[in-house]
Amino acid sequence: MRTLIDSGVQWIGEMPSTWSITRAGQHLTQVKCKNVGMQETNLLSLSYGNIKRRDINSSDGLLPESFEGYNIIEADDIVLRFTDLQNDHTSFRVGRATERGIITSAYTTVRPVDPSDSQFLYYALHAYDLRKGFYGMGSGVRQGLKWQEAKYIQLPWPPAEDRARVVAFLDEKCQAIDQALFAASGKVDVVIQTKNSIADDLKAFKQSLIFEVATGKLEV
Repeated sequence: MRTLIDSGVQWIGEMPSTWSITRAGQHLTQVKCKNVGMQETNLLSLSYGNIKRRDINSSDGLLPESFEGYNIIEADDIVLRFTDLQNDHTSFRVGRATERGIITSAYTTVRPVDPSDSQFLYYALHAYDLRKGFYGMGSGVRQGLKWQEAKYIQLPWPPAEDRARVVAFLDEKCQAIDQALFAASGKVDVVIQTKNSIADDLKAFKQSLIFEVATGKLEV
């Protein structure tokens, strides 16, 4: 039977005694690779915790005239939105890339020192985000945050076999929840209010599951 101990980190609380505490900057390095000469045209965006493709040829007025100032990112990179921390307290601010592309340089892109740790680091940072950890860290009029400060964020760090187990469990469960959310949204015979309630419950369960598993409170 596992023993839980006080991690000494407020947002984490208790964690397994075999886990340790690490800092984000020990496993992630910031990358800045401008899209000079339009080397890459696969436009990506961070939307509510997911990195998705966008149409680079869209007439959307929010898109810039040139994408040469955008950053080229690779699969396994983690994107962090550190802008407007004083206004938006609802959106998720952490996403993980699954393909090469370009994304606005207004976001911070970090790359795992060991690519095999990418998914666990994403879940750990997402858990931190779920506890609204980024808020209060910003500075300046628009409450922005730089990687030089964010790299000191303390994260739970399990042994390698536990990291692999956490990732496999959360990948499976999150996929099942996302499929259930999609199915619930497509049922035209369900009252809208009920559908919204089901969706809210599933989202809340998913968030709770990620936090509990990524911090070791729930054994998998």
